[in-house]
Amino acid sequence: MNRKQFLSNVVMSVFMSGCMSLTMAVVNLGLGPHLPYAWARGWAISFLVALPLVCFIVPRLHSIVGRFCPEDCTPPSDSVSVSDE
Repeated sequence: MNRKQFLSNVVMSVFMSGCMSLTMAVVNLGLGPHLPYAWARGWAISFLVALPLVCFIVPRLHSIVGRFCPEDCTPPSDSVSVSDE
């Protein structure tokens, strides 16, 4: 994995784990005084799970999906496309 891929994985993990941990903290606690602490704690834990998943599992999933849809996979020609008419 090169530096660009790793940085992309870190940014994706930070963004996704932050959004998900905030959502779950608000759903479970509501908007109250304990929210910032619960969110920070949840974010730290979820980031520690998200980063290894993104770095090690996602590339394997890409290769599995690639078996079913190769790089030159295009949508059927009868699909509707948006164009300026």
